[in-house]
Amino acid sequence: MARGAVGDDNFFMFKKLFTLPNLLLLLILLVASFMRLYKIADYLTFLGDEGRDALVVYNILHGHLTLLGPTSSVGGFFLGPIYYYIMAPAMWVAGYSPVGPAVMIAIFGILTVWLVYYVGSKFFDTTSGLIAAALYAIAPVVILYSRSSWNPNLMPLTTLLLMYCLYKAVAKNSWKLFGLVGLLLGIAMQLHYLAVFTGPIIAVYTITGGYIVLSGKNRPFIWKNIGKNGLVIILGFIIGWSPFLAFEARHGFNNIRAILNFVFHPQSTGNGVGFANFIPTIKDVFFSTTGGKYPRQHTYKNVSTVGNFALGDNLMDTWFGRCYFCHHKGTQRNKK
Repeated sequence: MARGAVGDDNFFMFKKLFTLPNLLLLLILLVASFMRLYKIADYLTFLGDEGRDALVVYNILHGHLTLLGPTSSVGGFFLGPIYYYIMAPAMWVAGYSPVGPAVMIAIFGILTVWLVYYVGSKFFDTTSGLIAAALYAIAPVVILYSRSSWNPNLMPLTTLLLMYCLYKAVAKNSWKLFGLVGLLLGIAMQLHYLAVFTGPIIAVYTITGGYIVLSGKNRPFIWKNIGKNGLVIILGFIIGWSPFLAFEARHGFNNIRAILNFVFHPQSTGNGVGFANFIPTIKDVFFSTTGGKYPRQHTYKNVSTVGNFALGDNLMDTWFGRCYFCHHKGTQRNKK
């Protein structure tokens, strides 16, 4: 009888594991893997930026550590070094071949497909998650940027994970998750400065979502709790951005001054992006990513292709932020 019971348990476990949604998800992940890994060594991009990164990582692996990352595409300032240290293990395993970091990015891209499914299924339903993952798995621009090593290519994974953690942090009122949100924001800021646009989303959702979750409490307690969560986010952000901040503290905050100058006095850098170009940029990035049209460099004028891809990713964050708010509000109504 014991053997029969064990056999029944194994059968039910097998049946539960190999459901139709799980098999479809496996198929989507296999397609995503093929699209990102097929002949990656033959078709990966390895130009000036990639060569610079490879040389820096080579030096890191030989004991020459750095607190400064790649230069930004515009503005003349630098990012934090986190991407170099993420690259280092892949570079070492591949014997200092540039294929190693490219494969690493492809694997992170496959993980992002799964995360899109997971988030979609949690917010809506399994079907929505599968459709979202399938579209993301075969999006031409997404595939393109998942087949070579470049610091902004980790932005979709980082920002989507950040926004999901923010949702859970507000729902559970968890200071640990708020700290993780800040940490992820600090890491995202080292990958690309367009991550700064997630800051207002985090602030608005932390305040409005926290107010809704704690609506049964008195107002002083609510605002005190929201303020505490905000301070935890800031602390996590400082930790996540600490390598760059350490460099800045040693060198008179030159990069931070350059960033502020670029934002508030774009004409002085010669790379400013006027508002007249903002809406066309958003439109072109959206249809390029979802419709399969390769981004045209001339359309973006003074904004780089990768910068626009990161901008499109942050627009996706805005959409997710609105979905979180509506979803959470609906949950509270159902509880009442």
